[in-house]
Order: sequence, then structure tokens, then C-alpha cells
Amino acid sequence: MNLDECYHRRTIVHFDLDAFYVACERELNPALLNQPVAVSQYNPHGNLQETHSSEIEKRLLLKPEPQATNRPLPHGDTNGSMIAVSYEARRQGVKRGDRGVDAVNKCPGLFIVQVPVKRGKADLTMYRRASNRIMESLILSILDFPGNASKRNDFKVEKASIDEIYIDLTGPVTIMTQRIHSIRDKNRNVGISSNSKAETLSNLQLWKDVIHYAKELGGTSIGGIEIMTENSQAANQLSKHEIRKGSKFQTFESTMDAGSQRWWDKPLPEWTETELHLACGSALAAFARHNVQMKFRQDNADVFTLSAGVSSNKTLAKLASGLKKPNQQTVINPSDEGALQKLFHPMPVSRLRGLGGKLGEDIMAKLNVSTVGDLAQLPLTTLEAVYSKSVDEEKSMAHHLYEISRGICMEEVSERTIEKSMSSGKTFRGALALSVSDEATVLSWISELLGSLIERLEDDYDTNTRLPGLLSLSIRVVGSHAHASKSCKAPSNLSHESFYPLIVKLYKQHCLKLEEMIQGITITASNFNVISCGKGSILNAFERMSQMSSQGLSNSSLATGSSKHASLDTDWQHLSQLQENGDNGANHVPKKHNADDTIAVGRMQSNETETRVTGKANISTFAKKRRHGTIPIENWFQSKKQSRSTSTIMSNSTVKDSSKTTSVSGGLRYEDIDQGVLAELPFHIQAMVRKEMKQLKTKRL
Repeated sequence: MNLDECYHRRTIVHFDLDAFYVACERELNPALLNQPVAVSQYNPHGNLQETHSSEIEKRLLLKPEPQATNRPLPHGDTNGSMIAVSYEARRQGVKRGDRGVDAVNKCPGLFIVQVPVKRGKADLTMYRRASNRIMESLILSILDFPGNASKRNDFKVEKASIDEIYIDLTGPVTIMTQRIHSIRDKNRNVGISSNSKAETLSNLQLWKDVIHYAKELGGTSIGGIEIMTENSQAANQLSKHEIRKGSKFQTFESTMDAGSQRWWDKPLPEWTETELHLACGSALAAFARHNVQMKFRQDNADVFTLSAGVSSNKTLAKLASGLKKPNQQTVINPSDEGALQKLFHPMPVSRLRGLGGKLGEDIMAKLNVSTVGDLAQLPLTTLEAVYSKSVDEEKSMAHHLYEISRGICMEEVSERTIEKSMSSGKTFRGALALSVSDEATVLSWISELLGSLIERLEDDYDTNTRLPGLLSLSIRVVGSHAHASKSCKAPSNLSHESFYPLIVKLYKQHCLKLEEMIQGITITASNFNVISCGKGSILNAFERMSQMSSQGLSNSSLATGSSKHASLDTDWQHLSQLQENGDNGANHVPKKHNADDTIAVGRMQSNETETRVTGKANISTFAKKRRHGTIPIENWFQSKKQSRSTSTIMSNSTVKDSSKTTSVSGGLRYEDIDQGVLAELPFHIQAMVRKEMKQLKTKRL
């Protein structure tokens, strides 16, 4: 099989949530369903009063009054910029970036909702959590497709942003097409199939399901051969910037065009291998989109919907998802050169993935091109004469432009369902710029931004059990076109008190002049390391230590001069060194996926050193280590209720049923642990204890 055949048999889907921020607000406030809605940024010149996501009425800045003849226009705090616009409002001309006054003038019935505000900036927590819920549901839906025998490990998922995701479905699609081959070959009288009658019927049902979900349920259009409406033709001519702002040409089309209809209705023997792959990928995408749509519906109205693009590479999949919005999907077949040119060549160069903004403008100016077709006509030698600098180690910009203008993209979908880095930043435009001479104000904003970042890191730790290894502070001064950045090693204790002195030190390293004005500040945490946390490891350590105490082990049993104690000291020092270095044993143990096949990051098994240390140590040993400043663990099992003795704790630390006895990790209660001592422990230890206790409490219920 040559490279072209392998390349065209890849099946990549790009999912894009429709008007995502609006959908999140509708989930909280069903009164906004099917209404023209815009989500507004807070007005930085207005009253920066904090608002929680649950304060629905407080954040609903403007709503139409049925009886009012002259609706009051937005002003002051209500005149912020629109960051998301529903498709109902887009049809009346409202776009992202419009001010409240302009938006209401275009759409008198518009509802305007302000984003939650915290620490003087937009609080996106509710949107991030909604994104995680939807993406997880989307992935699990793919696994639930009828006849799909694949597992989560059989396909790769790359979360590109809060509202878009790439999925490489080549694995499950290949399995599906292999089953369909037997039917197609039989229809061609090849006679190579030896399937039983039951298998043949099952494979035939699979093919019927593919057509049903891709064509009937998903209404999948075929780019380049579809007979487009005037709206579709106008939408295809939009630049990436215009698509991002929203357009009245982006409307739902309930009926499939005649060209796409004929494509789906052709007999199975006429399907090429590439077309079979794209059809199966379309069916999986349509099924997953439909499941998400149905799962989150309220009052017989859609809340979250997705558009999708299906092709053999990321560039064309991304392009296809924007052709039919909202709640639709499109296939682009890269092996059909005629259809590709018809669809692809009239589009603006800036519409291509990665060629928007200033880079796209620079390319169009230097090469004197405006459309993809213009770019495709230029020979490689012409491109190399203009762009000789390499973009990466393997390919120059000239080669990149040459390939992408022909619909070729070899970039792989990278397995990434969680963020590589987390940032908290704020821009101070115009009169809001901060004076370097006013250090108190600058440090106050830095403290607020750090507090916001710490909250995100804590949530991330609860979900993914990881800590950052690198901390960066980026500052942009007025008149500069880029941020200057300083970095340092992140502390192992996840708290404002631990991070703030380091951030202040980084700020001092910028050596800003007193007369300069700060236009932007961003704090970033990156280089995450997964913390080793084997199943029940912390609670099991509690159990073992309690057992030692209940059995009457004296402190002298592990005297300083004993070889056993010395060995334990060595082990503990090794574990502490790993944690101090940010390693935490992550490089010594394999990852494993969650049993429920969710998109969460793989957890780490308990490493040998940790198990050996916590398994041997009793209370006196931990107390000794605390005196040496290693870890504050003295009186670990002292209950807040002083009347509870060690023996009472142990008697309540065993849960019995008819078949077995479960150890302390199944019966230990959170109140059995001294909260004062727990508060002194490193953050990641506290988090492990709370997390495992929460899981056990849920399990008991």
C-alpha cells in the first residue's frame, strides 16, 4: 500500500460546539432557550462587582419588556462587548464584538447576559466545567455506537480549545469497514467471504446503521458536490474572522441537497475505500452529536449542539466543520480532486487552519494571492524564493503552503484531553494601563491573578492528580508588540502563600522602568507532573499505622540505631527527594486508563518506594520525621473527639458484611483525622486524603 492510500484512509473528525457560551447560559436559565441571546464581557470601565454563575438574574443585564414601547438602551456597565451570539441573534445581524447599544439596535428582542466576574476579571469556571462534561459525553457516545467493538484506546482525542475537539477515528472506522467489505465483495461476486449467515446479517445491519446515522440522522453534506443554496455559497466566501464573529449566512438547513443525496444513495459496490472510511466516520460523528443533543435537552428545546467536519486530515476536517452551522456536519473527500477544487479554491487564504490573522495577511501580500486557488497555482520554487526559513525541523513554510493549498496535511491528532498549561491574565487597555511606579497596585493585580490560577490548579489536581513544575510571569508594556516572560520552578505546595513570593521575585526580574505602563499581565503554570497516588495508598497507610498502635508497638521498637529504622530513613529520604524534585515517582510507574473510558488523564499506580515506606512506618516514626521537618504527621489518628481512643478508632475502622471484612480504608471516617494536623500537611497529601474519603463516602451511599 502506498503512502497516498494510507493517507486517504485516515478518518479525522473536528467537532465544534455551536455558540457555546450562550448554550451554557441557557442550561442555567431555560428562559433563554430559543431566544436571541448574547453573552457580554464585563465593562472594565464600569463597576467590577463580583457575580457568581448561579446569580442568573443579576447577570441578566438586559431583557426585552413586552409592554414597553421604547426599550432603554445599554449604558455604563451594560454596554460591554459581545463575546458570544446565538444564531437567533446572528440572523438579525448581531456579531461578536458589537457593543450592547449596537446589538440592541440590530435586535430589539435581544437578551444580554454578562459573564461571571471574580477577582476583577471574567470567571470562566462554569464554561470550562460544561466543556468537560460535554466532551466526555461525546467520547462515550462514540463507544456506544451500535456494532462498534472498539475501546477508548483505539482512537485519539485532542482537545483544541474550550469548545472544539479533534478525534482520530481511524481505528474504529477500520474495524467497521473490514466488516462492510464482506458485503461489498459478495455484491461484486468476489466470493472471498466465509462469514456465517449470522455474521453477514450483522455486517449488513452495520452498513444500514452507517447510512441511517450519517445520512438520515446527521444529514451529512458532501463538500464540493453539493448543490448549494445562496446562503451556503455566501457562507463559503466568509473569512475566518467573519466566521468567528458570526454571520447571518450561518443558518440551519433542514433538508439535504440533491448532490449529497445522490452520493449517499449509490449502491455499495460503487463505494471507494476512502468513501467507506468517510461514511463510517460520519456515522460515528452524527451518532455522538445526536446523543449529546438529546442528553442536554430541556423543555423540548436544544441546549448544546455541535457541528462537525469529517475528512482525512485535520486541516480539511476543521474547514468542513465550519461549512454547515449550526448542528450540521460536512464531509470533504481529499481524494476527489474535482470536488476539492470546486469547494476549496474559491475560499480566502485566511480561511485555512493556521493562516488567519497577521500571518495570512502577510502571505497574501507577499505572494499577491487572495484565494486558496491562487496559492495552489504557485510552483514550489516560487514559494521557496519567498519563504526559505523552516517552520520546524522537517518542513519549510514554502512546503507547508504548497501542501495545504492542495488539501494535504500530515499532522497527527495528538492525544490531549487536558491542558498542557494554565494561565490567568488580564489586559489593561488605554487609560486602564498600570503604572510601574505604582507598585502596590501592580502587586495587588498580580495577587488577584495568582489567586484565580491557584483555584484552577486545585480543581485540576482534584481531577487529574498533577502539579505544575514551572511557573512563569509574562508582562507586556505599552508600545511593545510582545510579552516578556520570566520563569522559575513551581513550589510543591499548592497555595497562594507558596506561589506569591516567587511571582513577586519574577516581577522584580523584569526590571521595568518607573515611567513605563503595563498593558498586560499573565501568570502561567506548566510542565505538569502526575503525582503517584495508588488506590487507597494514603488510607491504607492510616490503617497500617493504626494496627501497629493497637498491637502495642512501642516507640523503642524502631530505635534510631536499628538497621530496620535506618533502612526506613533511607527510603523516606528517597521518597521526599522525589517529591522535592517534582518527580513523585511518575517516571517509575506506567499509566493506566480509567475503567469507565472517560477522557480523564490516566492515573498513576503507587510506586514501590512509597508503598514500602508507608507500609512499615508507625506513628512514632512519622512523628520523628515531623520533628526533622520532613512531614508534619504527629498524632495522625488523634480524633477531634478526645474521648475516642485508638482502640475505639480501630474497632470502627473495620466494616464487615456477610462475605468479607474490609480494612480501615472502607470504614475510616473523615472526622477521625485531626484537622489541625491535616492542615499542616503538603497540599497534595491533603488532597489525596480528601479525595479518597469522598470516593469512599459516595461508595457507601
